[in-house]
Amino acid sequence: MQLAGLGPQPANAGCPNCWVQVNTDFLRLFFELSDVFSPDTLFRDAFVMVLDSEKNQLWTIPVSDGEPWRPGMVGKLELRADTNRIREVLSTGGTLSLDLGVVVSPRVRGTGEGRLVNPLRVEIP
Repeated sequence: MQLAGLGPQPANAGCPNCWVQVNTDFLRLFFELSDVFSPDTLFRDAFVMVLDSEKNQLWTIPVSDGEPWRPGMVGKLELRADTNRIREVLSTGGTLSLDLGVVVSPRVRGTGEGRLVNPLRVEIP
């Protein structure tokens, strides 16, 4: 889902193969950023959105490893979160999504910044 206009973009989401593991006291986010964007694209200001069964945002969890994210990157991060509360939301039909800020071709005039939202597959061990 694209929330802000960026001009012509790849039909792919920013993180189509991302998923999250809800552990006892943290979330483990696995990400594989799409490589269909231009190489100078930046992904930034990422967070996990916790949504209720009606897709209303309840709260967000910041995601950062301190490094700029680029197309094609693969990684894993542990996030501090209230996993009991997240499990409760998930048990009532809630979902998790990854929201990414994206700057396409920051050196090309006329390109802008927008946001891409990607649903997360959830695993509860």
